[in-house]
Amino acid sequence: MQHMLSRARCDDRAMLDAAGEWAVGQLNGEHSEDKGDAILIVDETSDVKSSADCVGAARQYCGATGSVALCQVAVTLTYAVPAGHALIGRALCLPAGWAADEERRELAGVPDEIMFATKPELAGDLLRQAHSRDIRAPFIAGDEVYGSLDPRKSIRELGSGYVMAVRSNHCVTLPSGRRIPVTTAEKLVKPGMWQRMRTGSATKGAKDYHWAMIEMYKQVTGLDSGQVTTWASWHRWTAISLLAGAFLAAAAASQRARDGDIAIHSLIPVTVPELLRPLRGTVIPWPHRDQEHCETWSLWRRHHQYRARQAHQRWHAYADGVP
Repeated sequence: MQHMLSRARCDDRAMLDAAGEWAVGQLNGEHSEDKGDAILIVDETSDVKSSADCVGAARQYCGATGSVALCQVAVTLTYAVPAGHALIGRALCLPAGWAADEERRELAGVPDEIMFATKPELAGDLLRQAHSRDIRAPFIAGDEVYGSLDPRKSIRELGSGYVMAVRSNHCVTLPSGRRIPVTTAEKLVKPGMWQRMRTGSATKGAKDYHWAMIEMYKQVTGLDSGQVTTWASWHRWTAISLLAGAFLAAAAASQRARDGDIAIHSLIPVTVPELLRPLRGTVIPWPHRDQEHCETWSLWRRHHQYRARQAHQRWHAYADGVP
């Protein structure tokens, strides 16, 4: 593994591009040409570090801890359709201090052409790379980090729409020309003008929100567990992690399609973590547990999760109906 991450000849960019294109095709299934329900999501993920020698590690806001900490931060790109979702791109954020420190750059093997770039700029690069490989979506979503003017202009140039969160002090221009913060603009919207839309269902009932969030399962494939310090090893580790994640996303979508109407058997749809358990057993068998035993336990878990979901949904349906 150390040889693979640091010394072997490996084109991690080509490997990740191939994995992303394959995952998109698998998630779209028979309707690979119909991408009307697809969205691209720009976000970021952080990995706490114990040493500032790790490439890009600096004291900055860390989503994993919810505070400023010594960590690496990477911008990610996710392709999502009703059948599932997969991470198809990533870019390491190189802080300004790192970008300007020649000695640290040399020790970590940072290429000369890599300079400091903001998170929105990195997100724009990921979107353009996906667009050049014909991975496109009618809408692109992101949080307030990516809701500034330049990212929105870049998205429009790619021919896509966007739904971006903005900061509470973000100003909008009214038809009269008056500029006001969005917190003030919200008060101009009358209660009857809001539209409550269903975005799907979850364990505890229907998701009647304007916004929906999906979990990326970064722990499943070790994206946040790479003990790597150099530029090359970080990119190779994350490429391998995203490749594994793409396979799991496609496998879970394929399994859900084959399962059909699982409600007949009182089961929840198979999830990526649940799918990972029997797959691990084919490589490293559990002690004193054969494959049939593991599959039986998987069905037991899914059945009891189904019962818990039904109970939550009945309660929420009752609670929503109580005046």
